Amino acid sequence: MAIPVVYSLAVQYPQHEITVLSRTVWQPLFQELPPNVHFIGADPTGRHKGWWGLNSFMPN
Repeated sequence: MAIPVVYSLAVQYPQHEITVLSRTVWQPLFQELPPNVHFIGADPTGRHKGWWGLNSFMPN
């Protein structure tokens, strides 16, 4: 359900960069989106588990 929304947003605002953070297994669904959409894969049951794991995505 989120993919059509992200697609519409990316097409309507091509000057903006959109980053999607989701489980790595969903990455193939986001490959056909416009070039201003970027995907970051997360492993919420492993490396990115809990607050400290998700905090690893934040810039220093």
